[in-house]
Order: sequence, then structure tokens, then C-alpha cells
Amino acid sequence: MAMLPSVVIVGAGNVGCVLGRFLYSKGLTISALIERDGMKLDLARSAIVALAHEKLLSGIPEHPAAVLLCVQDQKIAVLAEKLAALDRSWEGVFVAHTSGMQTSDDLRPLLDRGAVAGSFHPIQSFPSPYIDVQRLHGIGCGIEGDGAFLAQARDFAAQIGWEPVVIRKQQKALYHLACVYAGNFITTLAADSLEILRGATSEDADLAPLMPMIQSVLSEILASSPRGAFTGPVARGDAASIETHIAALTRFKPELLPLYLELVRSSLRLATLPEGRRAEVLDVLARHAS
Repeated sequence: MAMLPSVVIVGAGNVGCVLGRFLYSKGLTISALIERDGMKLDLARSAIVALAHEKLLSGIPEHPAAVLLCVQDQKIAVLAEKLAALDRSWEGVFVAHTSGMQTSDDLRPLLDRGAVAGSFHPIQSFPSPYIDVQRLHGIGCGIEGDGAFLAQARDFAAQIGWEPVVIRKQQKALYHLACVYAGNFITTLAADSLEILRGATSEDADLAPLMPMIQSVLSEILASSPRGAFTGPVARGDAASIETHIAALTRFKPELLPLYLELVRSSLRLATLPEGRRAEVLDVLARHAS
């Protein structure tokens, strides 16, 4: 596939707005941005340089080079039906939705009209439509679809500097779960860490003291592996420290204890321990199992 000169974006939520600004920064023309919500459309007008900002799908140009569907998961299939019903040719048009969960099956009406369609999911979090587009440089993207789509998706990823990861359609939910673990649950753990830190220090404590360690661990994971970066009481088989943690957490915030116990149990998979020490840790977990 030749380099895409332009793209149509449907949906001006967080993903659509950030992606639109990023693609523009990479030299692509945003030939149209489609958003039926008036407030989101006004935001898009101020945030994204596009040749047209439209409410109706009929605002999509007659022969778009590519169309990206940046809408909520439950809206993708319905949107595909509406697009396929438009009085225009979809033959050979590159169409992708950006969902991490939904598969290319949601785009079946467009595939039936000859579109080259599938899933093109940026592996990044989008907490706001205003995040710096630098956060999208060099990221990974999950791609899923037939052979023709995968070939064009790889070319598009290369054009914008992303690293494509091919996802098996039947395992799309597992792929999404991996993203949730990496991008969402780490936020939960950070929030719990802050709450526990405040219990030990003061109510106005923030994450700053913990951030160098968090960043160092992430760097080591990238440089070696999760197992290579793993340290601490579970890695040492330090049952006494784990027992002390359990007592402290029971006094301070007992509702966090089940998660702590499961994290210890799961972390044992990364630990290379003599059987005696592993058994000591498992014994501590067994004594505190609900």
C-alpha cells in the first residue's frame, strides 16, 4: 500500500481527538472529522486541523483513502451498517476501528462492500482529549483482520512510526485483557500504594517518593523481563515480612487484604525459591485465606 495521504476520523472522543492531532503531526491530512455530538464537535473544531468537521456520515468524502472509526465498542457494528448503506463505493477503502476488544467481524457490512477492514488498536491510554501527542510516538498497535487488511495495517503502522502486533481474532479478548493489566490495573496499584503510604506518613503525601522506584522497575522490565526485574519479600521467600504486611494491612485497610494475598500468590510464579521457603510463603497464605 502506498503511503496514506489523508484519513477520515469518525468519532471525536478522547481517542479520536488525540489520534487526529497525532496523525496531522505526522503529515496526514484529516479530510473530515465526523461527530454527531455538538459539544464534542466544537471541541474537535478547536483541537484538530481538518478540511471538514461534520455531524453527518454523509460528510465523508466520496473516495476516502482511509477511515478510522474511533467510537465506543457497542457502536462499531451499527456504524459499519450505516456506512455500508451510504450510496458510494467502499471497494479497496482502508477502514479500521480502534477498539481493543471488538474484532473485525463488527465491520462485516463494509467487508461485504469491498472495504479492506479490520481492527487497528493503539496500545496507549487516552485519559483526556488533550494529552500530548508525543505519547503516541513509537507505540505498539494491535492489528486484526484478514491478510489484505494486515498487509495494509502494517504499512500504515510503519508510516506513522508504530509497532504492529498481529492478534488472532479468536483471542482478541485475551489481548485486551493484557492491555487492561498493563494500562489500567497498574493505576489501581498506584492508587493503593498511595493510600497505604499516606497511612504510614501523612494525608497530604503524594506518589513522588515512589515514582523513581516505579520508573526503575519499568525500565528493568523493558531491559530484561518481569522475572529479571522482580525483587522484594516474595522474591526472597521472606515469609516473616509477608506475615508482618498482612498484620499491618489488617489493622489499616482490611478491604485491601484479599488483593494483597492474591498478588503474593501470583508473584510466587516469578520467584526462584528453595521448596522450603516457597512452602513457608504458601503456609502464610493458607492461614489467612478467607
